[in-house]
Amino acid sequence: MFREQAPPSFLLAAATEHRRQASLRTLRRTPLVDSFTDDDLLALEAPTQVLERWPGELVHGHGEHAKHLFILAAGAVKISRTSRRGQEVVFDILGPPAVFGALPGSADAGYPDTATALTHSRLLEIPAPAFRGMLESRADLALGVLDELVSRHERAQQRIRRLSSEEAGVRIAARLLELADTFGEPRDGSIILSIPLTRADLAALTGVTPETASRVMSRLRAENIVDSGRCWTAILDRGLLAAAAGH
Repeated sequence: MFREQAPPSFLLAAATEHRRQASLRTLRRTPLVDSFTDDDLLALEAPTQVLERWPGELVHGHGEHAKHLFILAAGAVKISRTSRRGQEVVFDILGPPAVFGALPGSADAGYPDTATALTHSRLLEIPAPAFRGMLESRADLALGVLDELVSRHERAQQRIRRLSSEEAGVRIAARLLELADTFGEPRDGSIILSIPLTRADLAALTGVTPETASRVMSRLRAENIVDSGRCWTAILDRGLLAAAAGH
């Protein structure tokens, strides 16, 4: 009877170093920590774990104790919450190198929303106390993080104003443009969104009903601005889509 042998130690060490370097590359391109020096990033990487999630798998749930900060290295993650009426409200669909989870200042708090993988995703999981400890000891790092959080808040406020003031077609066109910037892949003169975007997701992202989202998408298809099928979307004419979004 043959027993499976463990990989040689040098192969394990090489794999560990490869993962470590990949984590550092992800950290270096993350706006939230772009004020960190190489030494700062090395200190932050030390307690970091690499996670994988498959489509539909939970990264964290709304209200769970916020123990970790997450950085999305690859894939797509949906940020949502269930309304009092039991409807899913989608706040955002994140691509690399987005940061979410236990942000600074949320000690002993719960996650404010639910994060679910839309595609096969790889994430860095950083213990919240380790990240907060670095900020508490370094005012310069804290100021850089604060600037990024303020910028993020301003973008969120712009989205809220759009939801309250713009008609459904404009909102949907604008959201498709944003998703194209994050997930668009040029192909044969079109832009293919590399995420499975359902009508329910698009409706929840833009504050409309699925029926309204379907009507708007049908009109955009009839005007040869977009094309779509089951969980796929292609932007055929970005210029016309931008015009539909009021840009």
